Amino acid sequence: MPGKRGIMSSQALRRRLGNSSLEVRRTDMQRLVITIGVALLLAVSTGVPAAQQPLGGVGSPAVTSTPANAAGPRIVIEPNVLVSKDGDTSHAELYVAAHPTDPKKLIGMGTVFRDVGGKVTNEIYATTDGGQTWTGFNPPQQLNNNSGDPWVGYSRRGTALAVALLPAERLWMWVYRSEDGGMTWEDGVRAGWCDHDHLGVDLGTGPFAGRMYVGGEVSCHTPHTGRCSEVALWRSDDDGRNWIGPVYVGKSDTTGLNVKAINVLTDGTVAVHMTKYPAPDKDTTTPHWEHFLAASNDGGVTFGPMRSLGLQYFGGYGTFRRLQAKVTVGQAWGYDAAVDLGSARYRDRMYRVFSQSQGPNGEGRIFFSYSTDRGQTWTPPVEIAPERRQEVSQFQQAIAVNKDGTVGIMWLDTREAPGKDRWDVYFTASVDGGESFLSARRVTSEVSTPFAARNIRPVPISVVSTDKGVNAMLYSGFSGFPDGGDYLGMAADADGVFHPFWADARSGIYQIMTSRIRVETGETTETAPTSGRPEGERLSLAGKMTLEFDPTRVDWEHGELLIPVRLKNISQDTLYGPFVVELRSVETQSDDKASGAVTKVLNASNGKEGKGARFDYGGALRDLASFAPGGVSEAVMWRVRPALLRNTNVTFDADITGFLPAKELKGGS
Repeated sequence: MPGKRGIMSSQALRRRLGNSSLEVRRTDMQRLVITIGVALLLAVSTGVPAAQQPLGGVGSPAVTSTPANAAGPRIVIEPNVLVSKDGDTSHAELYVAAHPTDPKKLIGMGTVFRDVGGKVTNEIYATTDGGQTWTGFNPPQQLNNNSGDPWVGYSRRGTALAVALLPAERLWMWVYRSEDGGMTWEDGVRAGWCDHDHLGVDLGTGPFAGRMYVGGEVSCHTPHTGRCSEVALWRSDDDGRNWIGPVYVGKSDTTGLNVKAINVLTDGTVAVHMTKYPAPDKDTTTPHWEHFLAASNDGGVTFGPMRSLGLQYFGGYGTFRRLQAKVTVGQAWGYDAAVDLGSARYRDRMYRVFSQSQGPNGEGRIFFSYSTDRGQTWTPPVEIAPERRQEVSQFQQAIAVNKDGTVGIMWLDTREAPGKDRWDVYFTASVDGGESFLSARRVTSEVSTPFAARNIRPVPISVVSTDKGVNAMLYSGFSGFPDGGDYLGMAADADGVFHPFWADARSGIYQIMTSRIRVETGETTETAPTSGRPEGERLSLAGKMTLEFDPTRVDWEHGELLIPVRLKNISQDTLYGPFVVELRSVETQSDDKASGAVTKVLNASNGKEGKGARFDYGGALRDLASFAPGGVSEAVMWRVRPALLRNTNVTFDADITGFLPAKELKGGS
């Protein structure tokens, strides 16, 4: 796989697993985490010469930008929501999928660096309220085995599917099923073996409707000398219970070849996007990867020849090796693809997006291309969010198409912190089939700082005892995934809402976060959070709104508690802000009013430190004009200094005020 961070030989990898017969080839650019299925894709390069710009097909989209508040289509961003709530454990390399017909159901999966017997595991998360709250699940086998390369999806029937790689005599793909929206999961089945697994589902109405496909990179199954890679595919006709295969999609006799996406068109055509990459152990100068596409018209039984789509410049593995030890963020890499399955105007239009090196230190820019003829020809790749500052990097892109044919693209961007140690999530969209894009919007409400103490805390992932001694390896989330993983994901739900899924480090450790993003095509330009608020006085929302808490932190140096607090609408009414939380009291058991040793609030918006302290949630709804039932706001950080740091059992008594719907102000009607 291109761009893997390599620090171990293939012999060492096999030794760590106690397995000398691993059939999937490994190079000296692969290490233990690759062997357990955590494949890293990272490329570092210098500026791209004009002659090495990516190749394309016929016709060029005139990509333009539309101001966020201009009349017409606009991007509406809802609050950032915390998915994982175990705040001392790194979560990286994530993917998410949306139920094909129920907009309330989504599932996600991520790689988790947890101190559980020296293992890296994949955890599954599910929501049944459209992404406001999430429940976690860890498949039992993964507590006993290292695992990686998480991938999720839904069958046409609505069965949730989660795919992960677990090492045994081969690097096996395990497929887990859930028929209740991800709340409970079956034990899973072994579908096949590969590296860098992907999943595709036929959601159309053609002759193979409902068929599912999983696959990835394997060593060539025919006799060969030197490096030889193939892409293998397995298929299921019984909702993921059993898998048939492998079928070999493509082959490279001298380089690596891996899967970047499996798209299934409305008539059942299976399109497999692949990247051919130089052998990292031998070729240090080839400056690009090459994209290919192969298609099947018989439900994945046979595939046509591989067709080249063009090049992706990254600078070569020599540059990569020189810079990888710096463990900086923002190197250009990655590739994603999607197809329009829902709209009439752009149905079966195919899209691809990737980051390509443009700066002197590997800084990336997001390039986009599309095909109107089912992948036969492609428009020349163009930038979708041009950036003049050379030191800014765009990377870790993901793409999805919603039911209306709107193309959504998310990525990580250092424009707010071009020092290459922090990032934000950005999003843009096209409502005209990729011809133009709206101005990019910042999704994250706080910048991520992944290089932080808790994120570089290593955990044991391998302890191997032999008659020669003990060999142990410790691994940290940031050191292994400085960009949050090999990939991040985004899905569009049945209502057309986009759900980006990213590794967020605003707290100093990777946690999974998401948001709801709508692309409205009406003429309104109003984005103020108080828009639509009914007339009337501010009222208590007791019984209608509650507080929710993200994981807290302790500022030991200053003796403070950092408590992220969200608001949640627990009523059946739409509520209106701006919302205010006012404390009636805040205390711990160590408070002693006589001596003045009392618990204090340090950052109330009105400056008060105890009773009467207020927190303003005026901007906590982001672009929302109202607060729907079940809605969760952004977290506002409360800084609290307990009377005695040894006693952090804090009790809050609070009232939340805001504005009720008009019908309630009039007595209900």
